[in-house]
Amino acid sequence: MQDKKQIKMEIITYLCGCPELSPEFIGLLEAGGLTEKDGKTIRQNLINNLDSNYNFDLLFEEYYMERLKDRDDYPAEAMRAYTSDEEYLQLLDKHFPQTVSEAVDVVIGMLDDDVIEKIKKQDKFDFGVRQHFGLGLYMRNHFGINLEQSKALKLDILQRSGESFLMADDVSDYLLGEVWQEIQRR
Repeated sequence: MQDKKQIKMEIITYLCGCPELSPEFIGLLEAGGLTEKDGKTIRQNLINNLDSNYNFDLLFEEYYMERLKDRDDYPAEAMRAYTSDEEYLQLLDKHFPQTVSEAVDVVIGMLDDDVIEKIKKQDKFDFGVRQHFGLGLYMRNHFGINLEQSKALKLDILQRSGESFLMADDVSDYLLGEVWQEIQRR
């Protein structure tokens, strides 16, 4: 089997294009309201995190790859090796929160009483900004937000928020707001 980093780089090259962004990737970016500059940032972040198995798996599990595998240049061998890797398979078997209430309970359950008291003193906006790369990052990395297994959680948020589309940051931002509100109620 190829080295895991080499496999990941092959997948990044296939999905994003290297050294220039592929027209397909640019089309996906534009459909999501993102720019070519955003795409270059995404690609560079992926390349910078080749050692980070967890984040990479969340981005490139088969839910997304299903849409691309019919293309002639699909890297079938690399994906077969990647998606049969033991770490990847364990990730897909993990249970993720299925509702907003479950996700909020998980997060609040991790917090010490003194942290909860500090959060009670913050306003909602300040809490959301301060925790985007704290608790928000934790949720994006540990709640399977980019996986098919978190579909129920995302549907729950869509129904509650009235939004029509959610990115990972939208999900974690919404959940941060719900965490803040629940802490204020206690």
